[in-house]
Amino acid sequence: MFAFTRLRSRTEIHRDGIPEAIDGLDLPGGSEPFGGYSYTAAAYILAPVNLESLADDLHHHLDGLPGVLASASAPAPGPCVVLRVLATGAPALYRALNLVRDATRSNLDLPAPARTVS
Repeated sequence: MFAFTRLRSRTEIHRDGIPEAIDGLDLPGGSEPFGGYSYTAAAYILAPVNLESLADDLHHHLDGLPGVLASASAPAPGPCVVLRVLATGAPALYRALNLVRDATRSNLDLPAPARTVS
């Protein structure tokens, strides 16, 4: 059960005055709204290239990851991927986020990160 009264979050990402992603979360406290998944995360990936194939790759890599329920999608053709993760614990969440970061860096031909999240 969550120990907060309410958790509210809103994220807006604009590029050149045009919204790329508008996302929100509003959770009442004192309950377990995610069916046993007690950790949640959102990630937004933006790059000056079409990221639809990255969204498909991330969705495929996250499917079946133990302790994780996640999805990645490109809201429209173009430079943005939105990712949502539910996890049963911190280690599962970190595995998912590290996988996303590594796959994204590889897809964009960027060097490996200096360290992993643990």
